[in-house]
Amino acid sequence: MAIRLRAILIFASTLASNSFAEKGFIRLDVERASKLQRVFNDLVGAMLVDTHHELKKAWVKIHREKGKPVDPAKLKEFGKMPMTEAEFWVIADKWDNEVFRNETINSWVKFAKTKFRTLQGG
Repeated sequence: MAIRLRAILIFASTLASNSFAEKGFIRLDVERASKLQRVFNDLVGAMLVDTHHELKKAWVKIHREKGKPVDPAKLKEFGKMPMTEAEFWVIADKWDNEVFRNETINSWVKFAKTKFRTLQGG
């Protein structure tokens, strides 16, 4: 019982306010968010779906080296992306160009396959 009372006292100010009555604090550019979502979906497809076989083998290799703890450098390499956040924003502006889009997706797949094969030791 004491825990519930303490929780109520701690969160009393939150419970007293009505979030539906408050003015919104998030300004979302729906068009921009939609563009980013398209690029993000293609990035996930290229890095995780299209290369899943290689990804899985690399993950197993990283985690099953006999008697050794997981190497943080290999985990960092495993999570490496083919671009920076700034480059992602630039790419999003060009994503409607189908030639550019397909070339970029192909380069991401190549990047991921190379990365995962390197982590497998081959």
